Amino acid sequence: MASAMRFSTARQIFDEFPALAADVVSRPQREDPLEFARTLLRSEGPFAAITFTAFILARREAVWWGLQSVRAIDPGVAGHPAFVAADAWVRAPDEERRQTALRLGEDGDKRRPEAWLASAAGYAGGNMAPPGVDPIAMPPELTPVAIKAAIILTVADQPLPEQAAWSESVVEAGLRFAMGEELRIVAPPPPMARPRGERTPPAA
Repeated sequence: MASAMRFSTARQIFDEFPALAADVVSRPQREDPLEFARTLLRSEGPFAAITFTAFILARREAVWWGLQSVRAIDPGVAGHPAFVAADAWVRAPDEERRQTALRLGEDGDKRRPEAWLASAAGYAGGNMAPPGVDPIAMPPELTPVAIKAAIILTVADQPLPEQAAWSESVVEAGLRFAMGEELRIVAPPPPMARPRGERTPPAA
């Protein structure tokens, strides 16, 4: 697969998407986007890295990354109509499928990742104006914002000890995907069990 990387530096991404500054506090200089995303994992935290990675990818690729990430973490989501609609749009991105995904996303429960995935597909092009009004192009930042919401909601619903590991897994998969590798989400190993008989230390 050809590289999906659209930017040569992380700063270009912030220049292209000023809204990113609301979710990512760190500011890059001339770092490579992949280097900056990995730095965010270590410094600012996994959710900032997920957000930044969503903006690295082109919109269709970002939706595919979101779908695969959410399905890897919570396989039960994959049967929901909103998830199915987003998946159908990625596989055959025509206007009818985009409109179906947009409707399911707009009508869905925004506390659920599948609604955000459908919205991400619906936002990935086309016209956002109502009928009878001059066409207005979809703002390009809407898809990555929806994707980061879907993934973060799914990660945050996992047990606390697993959240950082899942975040690192999906970010690394997204970065490799951006460089042209196959998208494959690797489940992190389960947290190490506490030895039998060992007590939890008291709170300070």
